[in-house]
Amino acid sequence: MDKAVSLELGLERDWLTWLALNHHLPPKLIASFLHAVLRDVDSGQYKLEDMFELVELDGPAGLDGIVIRPTERGPSGSAQLAMLFRTLLWKSDQAHHLDVSVQVAGQNVNLADVAQFAEHDLSSLNDFLETGPFQAGGVLGRLSALTNAAELAIENRGAPVEGYWAQVESSLSSLDLPLRGVAIKHFGDLVADADDWRRAEHGYQLAMQIFQRWQPGPNALWLARRQWSESCAMSLASAAGMRCGNREAQDRLAAHVALPLAEGGLATVNSSVEAAYYGAKVDAFRWSDRRPSVYWAPGLYSAAGIEAALVDSSAGRFDDAHRRFWAVLRRQVQAGLGTQARRTKALYAESLFASQTTRPSRDAFELAVRLLIESGRSNRLTKLNFDRRFVEEYVDESLWSMVEERTSTHAGARQERLRVAVEMAAAWVGMLPPGAASLVARMWRFVARVAEEFSAELVDSDNLGGVALDALGMMAEVRPEGRADAGPAVMDAVVSRLRDTGFWTNRSKAIAVATGYVDVLQLEQREGLSEEVLRLLEDTVPSDRTPPVERSALSLLCDPRMREALERRGLEERTLTQVVRIGAANSSRASDVFYLLAGFKPEAFKQPAVLQVLQQPIVEARNRLAHLNSSDLVNNILALLIAPAAVGREGLVAALGAFSSLVQSVSNQDTSLSFPHGFRVLLWLSEHWESIGRYLASGELEKWGAQLGADLVGLWDNAVQRPLMFRVFALPVHTEPSHAVVHNWAVSSLRFAHAVGCSAEVAAAVERAALNEQLTAAIRQGQANVDLRLDTTRTDSQITPSIVANIQQVTRASVYYRLVGSALALLAAKADENFKRRLCSILVERSLEFGPNQLDLGVFVAARQLGAAFPAGAIAAYELRLRSAPSELQDSLTPIALLLKPETSA
Repeated sequence: MDKAVSLELGLERDWLTWLALNHHLPPKLIASFLHAVLRDVDSGQYKLEDMFELVELDGPAGLDGIVIRPTERGPSGSAQLAMLFRTLLWKSDQAHHLDVSVQVAGQNVNLADVAQFAEHDLSSLNDFLETGPFQAGGVLGRLSALTNAAELAIENRGAPVEGYWAQVESSLSSLDLPLRGVAIKHFGDLVADADDWRRAEHGYQLAMQIFQRWQPGPNALWLARRQWSESCAMSLASAAGMRCGNREAQDRLAAHVALPLAEGGLATVNSSVEAAYYGAKVDAFRWSDRRPSVYWAPGLYSAAGIEAALVDSSAGRFDDAHRRFWAVLRRQVQAGLGTQARRTKALYAESLFASQTTRPSRDAFELAVRLLIESGRSNRLTKLNFDRRFVEEYVDESLWSMVEERTSTHAGARQERLRVAVEMAAAWVGMLPPGAASLVARMWRFVARVAEEFSAELVDSDNLGGVALDALGMMAEVRPEGRADAGPAVMDAVVSRLRDTGFWTNRSKAIAVATGYVDVLQLEQREGLSEEVLRLLEDTVPSDRTPPVERSALSLLCDPRMREALERRGLEERTLTQVVRIGAANSSRASDVFYLLAGFKPEAFKQPAVLQVLQQPIVEARNRLAHLNSSDLVNNILALLIAPAAVGREGLVAALGAFSSLVQSVSNQDTSLSFPHGFRVLLWLSEHWESIGRYLASGELEKWGAQLGADLVGLWDNAVQRPLMFRVFALPVHTEPSHAVVHNWAVSSLRFAHAVGCSAEVAAAVERAALNEQLTAAIRQGQANVDLRLDTTRTDSQITPSIVANIQQVTRASVYYRLVGSALALLAAKADENFKRRLCSILVERSLEFGPNQLDLGVFVAARQLGAAFPAGAIAAYELRLRSAPSELQDSLTPIALLLKPETSA
């Protein structure tokens, strides 16, 4: 042991304090530290060379190291002491597993308890100081300075920063300069971990000043002084990044990054990693990536690190995982590796969230939220599947206040933290219970304010405004009932982004958001929105390639929900002008114009200027009808049908003729690009058949009804032998018809036939097609849906095809449960009690046969209300199957299953 090193570090007197702060010791000082410990414990009976082999590894400053290995037979009674030394070097925070009781100056001390000091953060340190060797100032008062400083650091966190550190330093005045500086650095790390970066920054500055005042003698201590000073510099850069932004942090690290590795050593390695992160944030296109690669000897054993924490977490050993995460995080903060610490916080948070499934804890949930916010790593949210149970239980006004406070604490980290909070809010609003409406509104306003303040950007890392707009859209989808309260704040954000002259995604996303809220806006808000959108369009130069923002803006203005606002402000003519001016300029999307024009009054198309501009789009749309196998054929047909006042009789006749040709053409081929979507035309016609008759010549409507009805009969008769006409185009080629396509065509055919008066013929053809097993399930489901929609007042005998027969004929559970929803709705709508009891008995029989399924609950409840009997044998088998069902299904079905009455004889 170097006596001079030991003296200057105060190891002879303060080795217990060094033990409490052991993770600050550089490798070259480890041997001196261990010698000092052994000299003082148990009357100095142990020698380091008897317990361990030691090999020092040379390298540039901070890149050196030490390897120790226990001897084959250590001194008697030294096993626990040896394990403590190894644990300290592993940096795995496992001291709490040990009992290293030794004699120090005649007193019994558990050294493992002393080593645990560094394992605590400010929130848990206070309780720890009231136990073990730190009570009453520690062993013979040797720990009193550290204890007093810790108590002051905890109690005075609300005090002014300068006075705070003056008191802490004063309490450490009995310690030699290097140990005093290390202690100040440690407390700076603790307040940084508590996200108090301004206070931490002052602590780091004070520690660096102390190290600079220290003038050591031995070379090993000069190297230690340099490492501790550089650690303070790294931590100051992290603080600058948090408080002032990425550029400030990058500038602080520049001097270290510029040094050659052989000269800069550890500081250059770590600074290069940190600077790469900050550089990418400052300029994503022009940043210098000088991150070093470290190549250890192949297979070199490493006992601690983030990998061990991840392994423990994935295996469900959460206590071990969280201890390891904290150990890694503490050392990263100590080394000034701020960006790496943020990554660790995100991973730690994921593990805490995962632990909720086995060990629910509000404190752990809140800690996870805090760590995730402080990490600034919004990309980790995509890895999380928040459990609704815990969101409902733990997310409240208090937790959200913490989230908002954490996002605004440090200017440099604000955007990253806001992004996490925005995405967190979007994930939570759909899970919060109805009683949390005020909290939901608060979250919504928070996201809207972010969307109003920040623009959408091309570079993802800068795209906070775009993320906030996307979140507003998502929130509207998952909790539509919350939109009304948030409407004013959302519209402020929308208007702000519509006026943004930056990247076009600002306006495009803003219009998408407005479309999702337009139905809950006040009339005055819709009027203001229409003015803003019109101004945007009027500043647009028409192009053959209309960008997405103009198309979505036109769609919003022509939305029926905006009609009253346009009329009240007298904006219809201006809107029509923009539709024709911009829409007609895009020749490749000419049919879109007619979709937009569908809601305008017929008088609008009598203006000569409008008629003249529309002639070319009408001609182009009609010309495209000749391409029967075009993927856009259905859109072109609908475009002409939707705006009859604009296209006139010739446009309507062309569209009806093209659809007839499409239906007939399928008889000659198995696959068509356009046919699977053709049902949309039938659905539209079934709703508007009479209205288009006003634009046709006398008798033409009836003629076209008969023609299309005959086409549908031919289609379904042909389908008996050629079911593959209902497959979708794909590679490799599908070998079965699409259930969805068959269902959609069955529904639309029956509804159209009902509208034009040829129900019997078309229904009979559909029923014949249902005899083909490849079509049966989809057709039965479609028939049931149509039976319910067309007429809920007919008796059982009048339903053709009968929903009762459909349910009786199915042979697969998947088909049956597709029909149950329609059947239950029919039960609720029917007044005929005899029909209801018969249908309900059939449903009970089939549910007992095919179940258990969540839909059985509705069947059984309805059956109980109608007094239906339940066959005892089927109930017993059902209950046996229910026992092996998922727990959620058991919980919902078991109570009603217990009440089922066995069938009894009269």
